[in-house]
Amino acid sequence: MGRSKGTMEESDIQDLLAMRSEVLDNQKETESLRSDMTVLQTEVRTIGQKQDLMSVAVEDVQKSVSEIGLQLSAMTEVLKSLRPDPPGRNREKTTDTGTSAPVKSPTLLEQENRNALLRAQLEKEKEQTRRCEEVFMQRLPPLNVTKPPGFDKQRDQDQVTEGPTPSAGTSRHVHTPVFNQHINNRESQLWQGYYRTSGNESTVHEINDEGT
Repeated sequence: MGRSKGTMEESDIQDLLAMRSEVLDNQKETESLRSDMTVLQTEVRTIGQKQDLMSVAVEDVQKSVSEIGLQLSAMTEVLKSLRPDPPGRNREKTTDTGTSAPVKSPTLLEQENRNALLRAQLEKEKEQTRRCEEVFMQRLPPLNVTKPPGFDKQRDQDQVTEGPTPSAGTSRHVHTPVFNQHINNRESQLWQGYYRTSGNESTVHEINDEGT
């Protein structure tokens, strides 16, 4: 009896040891499964984040596509406005004289209107400048030029002896005061040169007389 109990106890201990090793193996497998589960959870979270990023990128692409569609429609409208009309429509727009009115784009029409306004403003400014010049020329004070002593007396004597010079003739045209003053100054310069020339000639004649 005692021996049988001893052998049973030893077998029980062996069974317990075997069960313990199995439990330890199960624990190890459980821990490995838990670690695998943790890795899977991390991967799932990463995939979720990537899906969020992909959804944002898809929304951006959709917005870009819609904007490109709007731009394409605008470009199509511009091309339609720039495209010449077909021959049938040109015949409808033909006037009585046989000329057709070309279709212009809004930008070209706006530019032409702006150019027309600028031309009108330029013509207006030119007219104002011309009027101001006329008023300014009329309001210019006469130039006072002092005549040399005996100028009037000598001129009267020369006119009596030699007759009027071409510059002394009266003009039938009406000129501005500035023009008349310019003519008078020019006449004075001519007479001064004449006096110098006459004086030099008389001096030469006197020298020749003394030599003879």
